[in-house]
Amino acid sequence: MTRCPSRWITAALLWLAFTPAAGAETLAATVEQWGLLGSWAVDCAARPDRDKGAALTYEIRKDGRVMYRRNFGEAKDENEVVSATVGAEGPLNVMVYFRVLPLAASDARVRSATLKAR
Repeated sequence: MTRCPSRWITAALLWLAFTPAAGAETLAATVEQWGLLGSWAVDCAARPDRDKGAALTYEIRKDGRVMYRRNFGEAKDENEVVSATVGAEGPLNVMVYFRVLPLAASDARVRSATLKAR
């Protein structure tokens, strides 16, 4: 009976050793790989405006944090991206921590989907 636990321990150690190397990417690497870095707008020639379209920017800070900036013209904010994962069916799921998000509901979650063209 003592041989089985040692096999399980060996298997567990091998699994732990190879699992991080198999698919671990940093948040910054995922955002960069998906081409999110830079500014986004419906009309890049137009000035940012709450009614006509905001300018949205993803950037990587020197400390490695990924930031999401929104420019609505008269109002601007900056929030940290806390995760970016690729879903099972291919969409990129980005989670941003909004320090202040004026929603009437008590659950302050906003869902947005991004698909990468292949």
